[in-house]
Amino acid sequence: MNFLVKLSLVKKGGLMLLLLLATGAGCKKGKYVTVKSIYNGQIWTELSDSFGELNIIQPALEQRLGVSIITNAVSGSCIANGFDDAQVDGIHRLSFIERLPGAIKDPSRYILLVTGGNDWNYNVPLGNPADTIKTSYYGALNYIAIQTVKSNKKGIWVTMIQRNTVKYGGNVLGSINYSDQKQYADAMIEVGEKHGIKVINAFANSGITYSNSSTYTSDGAHPVTAAGKALYSNFIVAEILNKIGIA
Repeated sequence: MNFLVKLSLVKKGGLMLLLLLATGAGCKKGKYVTVKSIYNGQIWTELSDSFGELNIIQPALEQRLGVSIITNAVSGSCIANGFDDAQVDGIHRLSFIERLPGAIKDPSRYILLVTGGNDWNYNVPLGNPADTIKTSYYGALNYIAIQTVKSNKKGIWVTMIQRNTVKYGGNVLGSINYSDQKQYADAMIEVGEKHGIKVINAFANSGITYSNSSTYTSDGAHPVTAAGKALYSNFIVAEILNKIGIA
């Protein structure tokens, strides 16, 4: 067998990463493959909007975590109920809440909720942290968290990034929208912490901001440029490997 496998264990973020350097045996020379053993072989469901439909992070998760992804995504959809027809274009976009039962029925260990910020974009009311109604942002998140915990699945949520877009029906960009968007990211973090859901703060930490969105997004909202997809997907993987650390 003409191949060399070099194994090295690297302690990082309190977790052990197994790095394999292989040549021959079907592996490209010099290519590192990171296998995260506690996730390897698991099935995950990504409950999402256009970020899921555009397949932004699934390849990186499958390659670097060793998981298989079931994508449950509807472009333009909100987390909360009541905004399925927000664009008034004849397309009915089922909310995350309406698609949650399907995600729970999936044979997946994790439900990875990824939002591109449609709730902010379509003026879903924030509500308050104690909300249980499904038509406010807080209420929808509380409902999803409770149902996820009841299902004995694990949840990881990813907040919206900073968008440099005109809010639907509005006329301002960039810094004017920053504090408004941040409220939605902060609400997700708050609800996740309350229910024991791990939350990745892409708004603050992904490296994509309203001021550099021309480099990392195609339209101020979607990180699908080569640089944006790499930055965003690598950030999500690193957060899961180094900070989530649960099997």
